[in-house]
Amino acid sequence: MRLAVVIPAYNRPTLLLESLASVAAQTRSPDRVVVVDDVSTDDTAERAEQWMHGRDGWEVLRSTTNTGPGPARNRGVARVDDCDAVAFLDCDDLWPPDFLHRVEQAFRRAPEVGALAADYQEYRPKLPKEGVRIVNEWVETRPVYGFIRLGGITPSASAVRLEAFHAVDGFDPELRLNEDMEFFLRLSLTTRWAHLPGTPIEYRQDVSEQRDEAPSLILSSRGGPERRVFILERFAGIGGAPRIDRHLGWARYRAARQALREGRRSDARRHCAKAFRYAPWYPRPWFCYLRSFLPGTAEK
Repeated sequence: MRLAVVIPAYNRPTLLLESLASVAAQTRSPDRVVVVDDVSTDDTAERAEQWMHGRDGWEVLRSTTNTGPGPARNRGVARVDDCDAVAFLDCDDLWPPDFLHRVEQAFRRAPEVGALAADYQEYRPKLPKEGVRIVNEWVETRPVYGFIRLGGITPSASAVRLEAFHAVDGFDPELRLNEDMEFFLRLSLTTRWAHLPGTPIEYRQDVSEQRDEAPSLILSSRGGPERRVFILERFAGIGGAPRIDRHLGWARYRAARQALREGRRSDARRHCAKAFRYAPWYPRPWFCYLRSFLPGTAEK
């Protein structure tokens, strides 16, 4: 089995080199490694090329247009079509040394499995030093529920057979945020997932601030609940997708709550009205709807 590694990168030279070092330290060496530089404005690409010099099968692919991590991963996968599976790694995360070995063994044991999800240890400067471990056993029995309700997994904890990747046309090129959740949801309709036990990966958040590098696109943006609504409603419209009305009602309520906090009362009412249709028995949207008529917060 030939394994590829695809790493999207943007303005994170120091963190990227740490991630590359964790790939180089694998007990099972990757057959191909592609760093997709998403038009960095610093020396990320140059430093990665210098670090990779002399490593056979390792390369930096320079994009011509900044498109976000999803399309960058698609371009990376297009470069490794001679491989059987691809493992994704974000440029601020780290793998334990046996990660690719476990990926290969899991795919060999279960030819019917098209995607793997490992556990990860979430590290943030404000969290305890040992981090918080996220166990992803649910992917084997309730993948759609997990990606909707539990927030899914970080791409750095995933590996996908190229056949399964191409069956869903990869990441949606129109999405710059939550593209991983949307991709994993579609993937859950076409292939079987398996849990990859063992040492968790290091999922690092907010560390860019300590290195004076580009912040996370998701952590520095707003509108998360409304983006989730968009993704879930589009997923619900796919043929073969299960009914997720209860989850859509909850997502609309969270979008309404955010809109109300930001003073967008008409948007809050619109989201509440949608929540009523999905889950009319759910009381929280009704309270949120009534609160939108109370004075005190100006319309924005």
